[in-house]
Amino acid sequence: MRLVSGGVRVRRAAEPSEPESEETTESPHHEHTHQEHNHPEHPHEHEHTHTEHHPGHDYDHMKEKFMNELTHLPIPTWAVAAIVVVVLVLVGCFIFCVLKKCLDSQLIVGILQAQDLAAMDMGGTSDPYVKVFLLPDKKKKYETKVQRKNLCPVFNETFFFKIPYAELGGKTLVLQVFDFDRFSKHDMIGDIKIPMNSVDLGQPIHQWRDLESSEKEEEKLGDVCISLRYVPTAGKLTVNIMEAKNLKKMDVGGLSDPYVKIVLQQNGKRIKKKKTTVKKNTLNPYFNESFSFEVPFEQIQK
Repeated sequence: MRLVSGGVRVRRAAEPSEPESEETTESPHHEHTHQEHNHPEHPHEHEHTHTEHHPGHDYDHMKEKFMNELTHLPIPTWAVAAIVVVVLVLVGCFIFCVLKKCLDSQLIVGILQAQDLAAMDMGGTSDPYVKVFLLPDKKKKYETKVQRKNLCPVFNETFFFKIPYAELGGKTLVLQVFDFDRFSKHDMIGDIKIPMNSVDLGQPIHQWRDLESSEKEEEKLGDVCISLRYVPTAGKLTVNIMEAKNLKKMDVGGLSDPYVKIVLQQNGKRIKKKKTTVKKNTLNPYFNESFSFEVPFEQIQK
């Protein structure tokens, strides 16, 4: 059993570079030259002096005019100062949010395909899907779509985990392959655990990995025999609880008082529940009880 996870990589935003300092060139100083008054022979003849126009004069004039207008505004000066402070704070928050967004890192996991999965259904096939999450927190879990009756499924799905690059080394990426079952608990086909500190995250990883078997030795709790029947035209599901064998001893005397509870769920929400009668002092109870549920055909497919 093999699973390929492609495009596992970390995206780190480049650190903002320092802005290049702009060289400022001082504007040449305009010296005002004053021509001396020469006293010619004729006292009434004087040369006219011409001064160059200074651009700074216009700026000083506009500044003086603006300050004069500001003092005559109907709102007090402290209100103007408060507005300026609020604008500066808003600009500061905007810059902070943009930088934080740019500096966020992402772990990108691509689930491509699997091959030679174990057959979990009676027909010799499986309905596989993959769960993806990070240990140890398990804060966010993703699931691929179910590939019906396929032992070599192709998924081609991508998932994103937002996590700081500095924290990634302490995480473990887990890929769990399950067999979907409509009426019972989904069976795990196998899983893959990839410690993030054991791989080079500077480059994308594209590789096949063998699934580890999920078979574990569990305590034997016994067996129960049931039968199911569904009539699409009537929208009726019938569950028959036949019997149970070799149940676990729960009482001090080495016996149990077993009963069976049946719960009908849809999308994880409990719709109806029923239970059998209690069988006293036995580890091999015989029930032979039937229960019916009204389930429209459209819902039974979900």
